[in-house]
Amino acid sequence: IDVLHKVDAQAELVFSLNYLGAVHRHLHEYAAAQRVLEESCQICQARNDRFGLTVALNILGQIAYEEEAYERAQTFLTESLAVKQALGDQRGAIFSLLYLGLVARAQDDYARAIRLFQEGIQISEQHGDRRSIALGLSNLAEVEALMDHTAAAEKLYAESLQIYADISNVQGMVTVHMKLGDL
Repeated sequence: IDVLHKVDAQAELVFSLNYLGAVHRHLHEYAAAQRVLEESCQICQARNDRFGLTVALNILGQIAYEEEAYERAQTFLTESLAVKQALGDQRGAIFSLLYLGLVARAQDDYARAIRLFQEGIQISEQHGDRRSIALGLSNLAEVEALMDHTAAAEKLYAESLQIYADISNVQGMVTVHMKLGDL
């Protein structure tokens, strides 16, 4: 990163900072992640790099969600979604919608969570993104379970499980089986 600063390779620097932020987030090193992602956001804003900005905002939103700072998560993810929509990046919008649904679910706003998950699933279907469809269905199922709609939750989990099996996504299948066991 120091080398990229010296040679003024801004696009590469943004990519590296965002990747480093994602690694720090994965390791639960949130302060370090926020530091490099905020630097990325500043560079992106100065360069009008809207794509790089959406990546940094999404990761910042994930961090805020994991820290249970839901209002902050919603702010980052909503801004990212708005930029993606302005860019016409529907596929990129899927991630923001599904994460915003998780935020709504965590805030016990089940109606909003359902709407966001459904919107994410709809866009996923338009683009043939089966993994995101399965994830969205599983998230919807979890909301149905929280509302004590067990039959609806089981149906959605079954649909999600079938898609995960069809695309050989073992991690998704295991996650859904664990959630089914919790019903």
